[in-house]
Amino acid sequence: MTDREAREAFEAWVGKGLCLEQIPTGAPSAGDYRNIVMQTRWDAWQAATAAALERAEKACEEEAADIRSEGKGCHTGQYDHMADGAGRCAQAIRALKDES
Repeated sequence: MTDREAREAFEAWVGKGLCLEQIPTGAPSAGDYRNIVMQTRWDAWQAATAAALERAEKACEEEAADIRSEGKGCHTGQYDHMADGAGRCAQAIRALKDES
C-alpha cells in the first residue's frame, strides 16, 4: 500500500469534515497534518498497521515451518508446496511493509 493509499484509507476511517490539511511540501514537517490531534491519530494508524503486518508475517513464517515439520517423511511434495505457499505469503507481507 502506498503512502497515498494509506492516507486515503486513514482519512476515510477518521471521517470527513475534520481538519485533514497537511503541511505543504518544502516546509519543515512537510506531509504532517496541521492539526496535532490528527497527526497523532495518523502516527497511531501507521504504528498499528506496521504491527499488524509484523504479526501477519510472523504467522505465515510459523505456518510454513509447521507445515514442513508435519510433512517430514512425506515424499509426494504436497507439504513442500503448502509450505512454499505460506512462505510466499510472508514474502508478500514483507513487500507491503517495504511500501509503507
